[in-house]
Amino acid sequence: MGQSKTYPVFGLFLIIASCGAPSAPPNLCDDNPECLAGPARAVRPIDGDTFEINGQRIRLMGWDSPETGNASSCIEESDLGVKTQLEIRELFQNGDQVQILAKGRDEYGRARAHIYLDGEHVGQLLAKKGLAKEWREDRGDAKPDWCNP
Repeated sequence: MGQSKTYPVFGLFLIIASCGAPSAPPNLCDDNPECLAGPARAVRPIDGDTFEINGQRIRLMGWDSPETGNASSCIEESDLGVKTQLEIRELFQNGDQVQILAKGRDEYGRARAHIYLDGEHVGQLLAKKGLAKEWREDRGDAKPDWCNP
């Protein structure tokens, strides 16, 4: 008789626990006529947060990835930046469709945009692998520190 009471309590626990589980952010390009869509191979990744289409640079909104070489703050960041470049190029090489929602320009003249690869935000894809961190400049967030994680 004690066992039959355990299962309902355990089931209730699972239901409550799943309610607080984080979910992937919505794709802002779902049913949005402002989004551009095309083949993933039309995009040339420069690094984890900068891309190029037809000579135009695009900065990924809301995310930061590690820099390489002289642009990095430490050797660890540069090494991680190289790993990020290899990963993002492979993702786009193997991806099917890209969706882009442009939102103005940054201080360097690059278009700012949300970029989705096969329906998932590129920042989220890289963050799952430890190769990007959320960075909300619009909220005044400090740029992520790749040297002292």
